[in-house]
Amino acid sequence: MSRILVVDDEVDARMLIRIALEKAGYEVLEAENVEASLQILRIATVDLILSDIMMPGKGGFELIKEIQTHFTGVKIVAISGGFIWSAQKEGILAKAMEIEGAMAKPFTVEELLQTVGKALAT
Repeated sequence: MSRILVVDDEVDARMLIRIALEKAGYEVLEAENVEASLQILRIATVDLILSDIMMPGKGGFELIKEIQTHFTGVKIVAISGGFIWSAQKEGILAKAMEIEGAMAKPFTVEELLQTVGKALAT
């Protein structure tokens, strides 16, 4: 079973993502900000991080840099409602940041599971 860390400052967003992922058979950990997610990563092994980009204080871009520097091998999918982007731009963002994927909020459960499955398969 893959373990996924969901990082989002919005409690409702984390809860909805967690519920969808757990129903699909994933183990899910949650963090409300960059600092909390780094604390979790120091003590737990995760296969994938779903991180919001726009968060108070340090945001998702800083978290992605930290993960790529200190937690190599962890796959990353960026999520955000703060950007308006098309599917083409999501692919460009993911490639530019050297991450496994990107999703614009709001997204469907089907889109979430498809993106997570694809990211874990890479």
